[in-house]
Amino acid sequence: MFSKSLKYLLFAMLIGCISQTAFALEFLDDQRIINYTKLNYEASKLFMSFDTAVTLDKKPVTEFQDDLVMPKDNNALIPDSDFVYTVSTDSTFFGKHTTYTLWFDDNAALLQRLKELRRGDKSNSKLYRFAQNGKHDFRKDFDNENFTINLSEVKNWGSSFRNYPIEVDEGQVVSESSSLLYLVSMLKLENPGDEQNILLFSRDQLVNTKLTVTEKTKLKVDFTISDGNNNTRVKERHRSVIKVVVQPVDSQGNPVKDLKVMGLQGDISMYIDEGTRLLVQITGDVKVAGEVDIKLKSAVKAQ
Repeated sequence: MFSKSLKYLLFAMLIGCISQTAFALEFLDDQRIINYTKLNYEASKLFMSFDTAVTLDKKPVTEFQDDLVMPKDNNALIPDSDFVYTVSTDSTFFGKHTTYTLWFDDNAALLQRLKELRRGDKSNSKLYRFAQNGKHDFRKDFDNENFTINLSEVKNWGSSFRNYPIEVDEGQVVSESSSLLYLVSMLKLENPGDEQNILLFSRDQLVNTKLTVTEKTKLKVDFTISDGNNNTRVKERHRSVIKVVVQPVDSQGNPVKDLKVMGLQGDISMYIDEGTRLLVQITGDVKVAGEVDIKLKSAVKAQ
């Protein structure tokens, strides 16, 4: 009896912790300035390779209204900000071509996620439109990989609604792991001991995720920064970087190993360049390859 009561108490404390920490995001710049619009990453190990193009964007909310699918019951989050941000990834990950697009607001609250898997006659698209306590799930299969998505037609695909496994308080932020590709550079993560907590939606779970700066260290880098017509190569063996460890747990406080960031899982570390705040490397595990380093190869500055 005591053990069950203790377990319940710990669970209640964790949920309380989630509710409090989900509001605690602190940004380096209140304007949420995106200094870069395109990032390219590469990795290789054994006979496998990975490359992905990341596109970051920020626009007034009025310019995104047609992109945010409104379910027929009108049960969906409305941006609580003047701007909407997108993170798009186009990845060829060890033979599989997948694109993701996320839409979120100034508070990092996830509004919508679109996944497009292009793999011959097994191609498909899934769009999640998020509400306060769950998500609408829109899906469509395609008989070839050359399909295009018209967001204005998605609401006609038919959908289902699924509640989150725990209740989310009104105004509480729920985000998604791919948003970290933007957030890790913008959050106040600068010195060892700095930490931020964010609640992430992952595989139908809500995952309380802590981002912790563990150290400042040196890292070998080789990437190019494009600024208009100028290209600058940054090639150093001992570049100063900030190491951020991603620590996810489930609603019962257990470590979560299947949270993925850019296809990586397990013990994930993200390295921020001190000079540019660029995410220059992500290290984690791939089931068939073990530990993999995904490295920044190029970045395009916002004009």
